[in-house]
Amino acid sequence: MMDAVDQRCVWFSEYLQCDPLLVQQAYELSGAIRLLDRIESKELKSDIEYLNDALSYATKAASELEKLSNNEQITQTLAEGIILNQLQETIYKLQTAINSRRQLNLDSPGNSGRNDKAHALANMTILIFESAGWNISFGTDPVSGDPNTNYCKAVKKALEIFDARTVRGASDQKVAYWHSPAFSEFRKYKASVTNS
Repeated sequence: MMDAVDQRCVWFSEYLQCDPLLVQQAYELSGAIRLLDRIESKELKSDIEYLNDALSYATKAASELEKLSNNEQITQTLAEGIILNQLQETIYKLQTAINSRRQLNLDSPGNSGRNDKAHALANMTILIFESAGWNISFGTDPVSGDPNTNYCKAVKKALEIFDARTVRGASDQKVAYWHSPAFSEFRKYKASVTNS
């Protein structure tokens, strides 16, 4: 059993008027808990580049310090500078950070051309509706383009609550648009129900 419920799951459960543990379980089962949106994925790639640059500079600095004469190395040790040891520890920490960021990047590929987190949140919504026995249907208002079924409205709300962001234009960051993930996951759901 889960120790703590993500606050966003609590907020979404309040919107849906259901048990927060049901939302938390669907959040984990859908995989949305470990996915990055497009903005986070872009930031992660930049962070990996910056960490690699820092590692390169630290490694170069360590290499240069190893060239110091024995007298200077002894002076640094006696003066409690222990520069080389501290630098080696920094290199280790940087390498560890880079490895964890690379793994996170592998776990959340943002290269598919779609917002994987938004699709996982739509799938999470289907899991909740299915568990609660609620009707799952897709619908859009023909005039405004807004969602007009409970499932579609819930997907839109989930994207807002869980902050699934996307980029539109040069640097315009917005909550991901609900239609594509809601429709795609609805089609998958309908196909699975039809084939059962």
